[in-house]
Amino acid sequence: MAPIKKDDVHVGQKVRYHPVGGGMQLTEGIVKEIVTHPEIVGDTQKRVKASEEEPRIVIENLHTHKETASRLVDMAIKEQRGNKLSSKNLYLDLVKIYGSIFKLELDPNKQKLALAKYQEYNTRLQQLQSQQQKQQLN
Repeated sequence: MAPIKKDDVHVGQKVRYHPVGGGMQLTEGIVKEIVTHPEIVGDTQKRVKASEEEPRIVIENLHTHKETASRLVDMAIKEQRGNKLSSKNLYLDLVKIYGSIFKLELDPNKQKLALAKYQEYNTRLQQLQSQQQKQQLN
């Protein structure tokens, strides 16, 4: 992977990264937040030593939907049509989340989390479609 800079990364961008404990394996995720000061982040609630010079990037794993903080050196920007998410990928994620809401084995807390994720993805899908319509008009 080529090294990337803080200015190359933005919230909502699809990236590839080396997950903690994943060895050389790459996985894909979406940038949720760019942390530039020490704070507690991610699903494991770990404190990260972030700074302006060495930020930590909070990434939601596209497969597990868990959030983790990653260093820039462990990431690469996903090259996919100008680094934009496609509506097809968002739709597939939406279907997975929507389906998980109604599984009988989910406890109420997981149902609330799944519903919140569904609503977030639905909003993002609508924003993406709106942007695509604007681009077509220009």
